[in-house]
Amino acid sequence: MTGPNGTRWPSGIAESAADVKTDIENGSWLDSDLGATGLEALSFVTDPLAPLLSAGAAWLIEHVKPLSDALDRLAGNADLVASHAATWKDVARAVEEVRVDYAQDVATDTAGWAGQAGDAYRVVARNNAEVLNGTSTAADGFGSAVGMAGLVVAAVREVVRDLIADLVGRLISWTAEVALTLGLVTPVVVAQASAAVARWGAKIGDVLKKLVRTIGRLIPQLRKLSDVFDKIRNVLAG
Repeated sequence: MTGPNGTRWPSGIAESAADVKTDIENGSWLDSDLGATGLEALSFVTDPLAPLLSAGAAWLIEHVKPLSDALDRLAGNADLVASHAATWKDVARAVEEVRVDYAQDVATDTAGWAGQAGDAYRVVARNNAEVLNGTSTAADGFGSAVGMAGLVVAAVREVVRDLIADLVGRLISWTAEVALTLGLVTPVVVAQASAAVARWGAKIGDVLKKLVRTIGRLIPQLRKLSDVFDKIRNVLAG
């Protein structure tokens, strides 16, 4: 099908966008072991190592610091993520309103048109409406992707924070042994701490790998939505 000036209209552009949007929103790209939490977990600021200082175990902080650094790298601006997602959703709603108004206007204005010219105009109008529909659906899909990805990162951050808190609790209990023995078991506690940090580091590393794998599965869906926008730009440019 061709449009004005010989422009070739993309076939099924709205359907393609809808399929990708559905794939994003059904969560098929999510790792089954990753949950979701509120975006506020991205911005929640706390020092998971502070209890070590309170317990007089500052000498253990250097052993745990790499885990705390991993938590810091997962921090983000929850309001900004939510704003980006909402902006895409707003764009989707605005374009959909334009599509509905346009379709109604075409139906009203061409109700009495007959012959080839009228039929040709209605075909072009239907394709215009499909382009608008595809634009709205793709924008809505981007909004869902941004919002869901933010929730996943927030969930991972919460898991990492809980793991560090659990480890710190164990370290504090071992620190009490040092105090009770007047430092005689310090080498033993240091060895225990090093081993524990390695184990908890492996747990955190596994969670982060799942996050990377999950986002990696989302990226192809985003590329498909970008392809939809490329097709739309080509139509508009023609």
